[in-house]
Amino acid sequence: TVEGKIGVIDTERKSAQLYSHLVPFDTIDLVPPYTVTRYLDALRQFDAAGYSVVIIDQVTHAWSGEGGLLSLAKGAKDQSAYGGFDVATPEYQRFVDGLLATRCHLISTMRQKTAWELEEYVDKHGKTKKRPKRLGLAPQMRAGFEYEFTTLLGLEVGTNLATVLKDRSGVFPADAQFRLGEESGRQLASWLTMGAVMATDDVPPLERLEALTKSGVARLEACRTGPDLARIFESVWRPVVRMAGEIEESQLKPFKDRLIVAKDAAKARF
Repeated sequence: TVEGKIGVIDTERKSAQLYSHLVPFDTIDLVPPYTVTRYLDALRQFDAAGYSVVIIDQVTHAWSGEGGLLSLAKGAKDQSAYGGFDVATPEYQRFVDGLLATRCHLISTMRQKTAWELEEYVDKHGKTKKRPKRLGLAPQMRAGFEYEFTTLLGLEVGTNLATVLKDRSGVFPADAQFRLGEESGRQLASWLTMGAVMATDDVPPLERLEALTKSGVARLEACRTGPDLARIFESVWRPVVRMAGEIEESQLKPFKDRLIVAKDAAKARF
């Protein structure tokens, strides 16, 4: 389920408070040193407390910030034949493993930098030379870190338009810039809980109703608290009831009954 509490690990000097009017969330303010242990301890606190979604703003400090992995490598450089990365690399892997091990849905932000490479070219005199070529924007994190995520988006400075860098969900347009909004979140949540994005215009009503009900039952079975149960039931009940205009009530009733049974069973656990 994606229902429930939202936690924010804020490394940006309490900047998360600027968005407190948008949605309720709880914050752990992370200050230097930005060690792997301190990041993972904060994440485990949210995980153990039953938070459904955790936002880390941001993970770049774990790499290049005070006390981060580059600092760790630099401190071990004099005693290392590998520039200190024989010490930093295991810590980096522990960081990645800790992020992947959480039961929460995880959203992380990273700073970006312009990436360049030297390309060869032949000048007007027939001589081969090299010149810098801009590749685009790259995350400020250890190379390859971005591939640990299901979806990776780049935001353009100034416009805040998003571009897909990697997306296994199929939710976001791969060939055009777009603006993130509530609908993006709804589609992603639907994919996370149902396993696929549903193109509702092409799906027959009964198949759509079965998918909605199956997803709703799974979410009700997974909820952990009474308030979560109330929110989840309302969110799944409404779209099912709205389908009364597409199918007969006699066909709709068994699906409603399945949701009510799942709700009552979940309520009995609390």
